[in-house]
Amino acid sequence: MQSILVRVDLESERIVDKIEKVGLKSHGAVQLHDDRMLFLDSDHASLAEINLGSRKIKQLWKAEGREN
Repeated sequence: MQSILVRVDLESERIVDKIEKVGLKSHGAVQLHDDRMLFLDSDHASLAEINLGSRKIKQLWKAEGREN
């Protein structure tokens, strides 16, 4: 099942954005100071980033020996 990243405004506790299909068992999302967010994709053993404007996902690092 594909993961969903959800951005929440911490002051109002409102969901401000939902981004679907960001990997499998994704977690540990961190928003950077620009328009990017980093996250871990456990089933692909990788670290990835997503551009929040374009929704493009780029794999930054992948554990050696993992085929999927």
